Amino acid sequence: MRNITKKILDKTKSHYTGFIIGKKGDDYFEFNIPEGYQYHKTVYKELDSTMNSHARVEKKPSVGQTGRGLIKVHWWYNAFGKIRYNIKAYAKEIPQDSVPEPATGIYYSNIYSHYTGFLAGKKGDDYPTVQLPTGYSFKKVELIVLNSTMRSGARIEKKPMVGSTGKLTFKVHWWYNAFGKIRYRLRVTAVKEAQYQMKITSISWTPNPAIVGKDVEFNIGVKNIGTQTIEKVKAEVITYVRHLNDLSDAWLEAYEEERTQVVYETAENNLIEVNAGPNEEKTITLTFQIPETIQATENISFSPAGEYKVTIIIYHESGIQIGGYVIYSFRIDEEDD
Repeated sequence: MRNITKKILDKTKSHYTGFIIGKKGDDYFEFNIPEGYQYHKTVYKELDSTMNSHARVEKKPSVGQTGRGLIKVHWWYNAFGKIRYNIKAYAKEIPQDSVPEPATGIYYSNIYSHYTGFLAGKKGDDYPTVQLPTGYSFKKVELIVLNSTMRSGARIEKKPMVGSTGKLTFKVHWWYNAFGKIRYRLRVTAVKEAQYQMKITSISWTPNPAIVGKDVEFNIGVKNIGTQTIEKVKAEVITYVRHLNDLSDAWLEAYEEERTQVVYETAENNLIEVNAGPNEEKTITLTFQIPETIQATENISFSPAGEYKVTIIIYHESGIQIGGYVIYSFRIDEEDD
């Protein structure tokens, strides 16, 4: 049987500065997977860099995906630094006797632009919408920055639940400094059928700031609201913290990145048993620890004081996200001297 591999992406990117302040950002590479082929692998190669300057692949298509693909590369460099890398993607011919992945669709919002010619900066919120066709449901969304100046950016603050249909509405917060600009759009991925979809119906735990740095047990009520039986799932727990002594607002806007840390992730060989048929409810248990500090950079860490948020994401055993929930937010203030 033939096993033909085809290169479908080959790009080289460079980022550098002549200033005493470093920088970081994201590159997005979109490509078409030819008809009759499916995504196979991504190859990253660092070509040139200075000390403490690197890049990494953060998102890529799942093996077997067809249609359009997207790769996200996160990069960073220090003062007077640089990073240069090459990224390649390959596809394999689909065997004639194989069954292709469920159909997916890619949909874009309008392009949003904000800019000024004045000394004063500005910030605000947009509410982009994307209309999905009948028979498709929401899977994920990504914000693609098309053009921006230093200390200008945007982030998605609200999005629909996975599995939502019809007209989707998002909330995007944006900002820029003096003489700045930001231009972006949203890229929405939808699946043709919500075969696997799970809703978190209840959370049993004690939401107390004293839990930071200690083991926490969550009993999570879930309901299968899809059309197929869900036998096993994976879970991921992410903590977000905005530290009170997190330098300055200007620093945050210059290097805007959610201070997130994965504190629990189901091992591949230890999936969570659910065995829930359509409309059936079950309970799963997760135990993890919320860290006292999150390493923000290589040389800077922070005390526990800050604003915390905990998010649980549920995946089908195949890796498809089928549910997510922001479960709690709390604040820890600085201790008095």
